[in-house]
Amino acid sequence: MFVQISIGAAILMVSMIFSAAGFWLIESALRHLNRYLAKLRQGLKVVIFLMVAALWALLQITVGVWIWAWCFMQLAVFETMEEAVYFGLVSYTTLGYGDVILPEQWRLLGGMTAVNGLLNVGLISAIMIELLRQARVVPIDD
Repeated sequence: MFVQISIGAAILMVSMIFSAAGFWLIESALRHLNRYLAKLRQGLKVVIFLMVAALWALLQITVGVWIWAWCFMQLAVFETMEEAVYFGLVSYTTLGYGDVILPEQWRLLGGMTAVNGLLNVGLISAIMIELLRQARVVPIDD
């Protein structure tokens, strides 16, 4: 049990480090592009921000799922990468079909995968709200 928790916590931390780096990159990009973005029409700016945020969210989730799939393959939990990615995606998004399950000695990792997904979805929601808030900021002339 403690081995599963240790492995799960390590994988969760790797995934969250990637998420934090993604947040930092988006925040840095916004800071650098602020002067240019302020010149765009409001509607166009919102559309651009939403498209970027959606693609970024997809990337974050995809990387998180692949990190877990890699872990499952390293532990020889699944025979194929497709099976590992499928289980990772179903667990990470908390869909939980149950058609592919972990062996008993690794089943705690399924729950930890779901917790990682929930944390990431919460963070993604927060950054999307912040991006929309930034898109709606009306620049004040100096």
